[in-house]
Amino acid sequence: MIKLRKRFHVILRGNGNMITFIVSIILLVVGYFTYGKYIDKMFGPKEARPTPAYNQRDDVDYLPMKTSSNSLI
Repeated sequence: MIKLRKRFHVILRGNGNMITFIVSIILLVVGYFTYGKYIDKMFGPKEARPTPAYNQRDDVDYLPMKTSSNSLI
């Protein structure tokens, strides 16, 4: 039993930074999804509101693109 406690204590003491890192990553992922849902509800996309590509079209900086070309930017 004493050997088990010593091993467990060494594992926790040696990997304290790694545990902190993993907990931080988990908090970032949880925050990403929860805050993302909140922002989507508050400022979500509205189909009735046109984008600047249509409102301020000048065929230089603001230009509507096909969906297949969006990934080329």
